Amino acid sequence: SIDIALPVERVFGYVADIARWPMWLSFVVSAQRVGDDAGPDLCVEQEVWLCLRSGKRRWRESFDVIRFVPKAFVWLEGSLSAARRIEFRFEQRREGTRMHCAVSYPVFGGALGALRSALFTKPTLARELRESARNLKNMLEDVDAEDLGRASANEPLPA
Repeated sequence: SIDIALPVERVFGYVADIARWPMWLSFVVSAQRVGDDAGPDLCVEQEVWLCLRSGKRRWRESFDVIRFVPKAFVWLEGSLSAARRIEFRFEQRREGTRMHCAVSYPVFGGALGALRSALFTKPTLARELRESARNLKNMLEDVDAEDLGRASANEPLPA
C-alpha cells in the first residue's frame, strides 16, 4: 500500500484507466479492454487483455473485471484461472488516498515450484509492486504540483 496526497477520485480515475497501466506498472507492457461495446470506463464482467512481462519473457493474458466499485475497488481475475488476480483497493484518508495493490498467481511444480516462487518470484514481484506504487505516487503528485503552480502563476499577485 502507499499513501498519495490527492483525493481518492483522482487516484481511482487514473488507476481505473487501464490504458495507463504500462506507464506506471512495471510488469505490464500493454493493456486494453476487449469488445466493440467497451466504453470509456471499466465495468463488471468486461474482458481485459494484458501483455505482461517477467524479465525478457512476455505473454498475453485475458482477465475479467470481477469487482468494480468507483472510488473503492478494481479487481481483475484471470479468465482461465481464478488464481490469477490483480486487485486495487482505495481508502480516502484525511490528507489524501491510501491505495492497496495485490497480485496473485498460481504456483506449479509441486514443492520445487513453491520453493522457487517463495525465493525468487514473490520477492521480485513485491519489489516491482512497491516501485510501481512509488512511480504512480510520483507521477500523480508531480502533475498535481504542476497544475497548482500553473494556477498560482496565472493569479494576480496581492497588492
